[in-house]
Amino acid sequence: MINFKKMLLRIRKWLGNIRLKQAAVNTVVVAVVILLALYLAVQVSRNISGSVSTLRAQRITDVESLTIKGYVFRDEKVYYSGGGVADFLVDNGERVGVGKQVADIYSVSSGGDVQTLQDELNSLTQRIRMLESGISEAKHLSQASQIFDEIDNSYYAMLSAVENGSFSAADKQAQTFLDAVNAYMIATGRTEEAQSVLNSLKAQKEKLIAGNLSPSTQVVMQESCYFYTECDGYENLFDYTALDGLTPASFASLMSSQKQDYEGAIGKQVFSPVWYICFPMSDEYCDMFENNAAEAKTEYEASFLSNDGEKVILTFEGASYSDAEGNSGFVKFSCKQMPEGFEFLRAQNVQIDLDSTTGYRVPSEAVHTVEQSNYVYILNGNMVEQRRITIIGKGDGYYIVNTYEADYNETGAVNPVPYLAENELIITSGRDLYDGKLLH
Repeated sequence: MINFKKMLLRIRKWLGNIRLKQAAVNTVVVAVVILLALYLAVQVSRNISGSVSTLRAQRITDVESLTIKGYVFRDEKVYYSGGGVADFLVDNGERVGVGKQVADIYSVSSGGDVQTLQDELNSLTQRIRMLESGISEAKHLSQASQIFDEIDNSYYAMLSAVENGSFSAADKQAQTFLDAVNAYMIATGRTEEAQSVLNSLKAQKEKLIAGNLSPSTQVVMQESCYFYTECDGYENLFDYTALDGLTPASFASLMSSQKQDYEGAIGKQVFSPVWYICFPMSDEYCDMFENNAAEAKTEYEASFLSNDGEKVILTFEGASYSDAEGNSGFVKFSCKQMPEGFEFLRAQNVQIDLDSTTGYRVPSEAVHTVEQSNYVYILNGNMVEQRRITIIGKGDGYYIVNTYEADYNETGAVNPVPYLAENELIITSGRDLYDGKLLH
């Protein structure tokens, strides 16, 4: 006989077990779904970035330079006339041969001041020469641009003189400006006004000579030289012969010396186009120049800031180290260039280019180092890619790295990670970067 009561209890127990198992299965499924959702969220967040910044890889030349004051030495001699006022027949710094007449010397007959008369005569002579040069040389419009540069330069020089309170210099530049304007008019075919000014200046000069000066004597060169119509008072101090046996102590004495008065001098002769410049220098820089010379680097490009940045090539001649008395060492350079219009001021501010590095500029924050190798990430379309770099220089907040061509020419190595190439977009900021990451 079937015991329905016991059967009912078994069925209830079996159904209970099924319900327990189903609940466990449901729990597992829910947990798996949650984990899958978290994984997908992580992957999506890794591949989505809205704050990536890039910088194009561009080739630059980074120049390391030193700005310092130097002192000029030349092969020069003061020329004495025995007193009087000189009417110069050559331009300042003009190269003249033996037998060339460079000036007429007048004695003062009116009781006037020699220096005042000399300054007036120099100003008139310079202005006349400028206009005569314009009439004889600037006959074509092609010459006008050169004269226009003179107009521009004299205008800004006049403003600078006013700002510095040098009103006599401002007046001189104003005259140069007006004369250059007249020369420009000549170059463009408008000669009547300029010729009128020229005639007026010549009349003023004749009147000055006739009213104040007595008959002249001629100054004829006995040696070939560059003749300068003025002295700065340091010719006998910074003559090139002073370089022989120059010591830190004697150089310090020269740098602090006062200019001399050469009574009766009308100018100076410079006998060689080669000139020298010495810079006070620390022992560390003396070592650097000496070491470079040992490796055959002796030439340096230099910008003369006191000459509106005029560039010349300086050749390293030697260094002298600081002495026990505390006098600074110095380095000596020579130069064979005499650019047109170059002012040989005795003390000049000079920027010397020490070294230059050409490559791509990469911000420091874009560089990643892995196992002593350096990399950057670039953006190629919407994909992040890794690039190798070779650091060859360092600046303030950036590195200079080898160009693509230089890296492969130097290494030639096969590597699955390519080198950085010009114009690629360097990623300078971004989160969770890795090779192959897609940005959406």
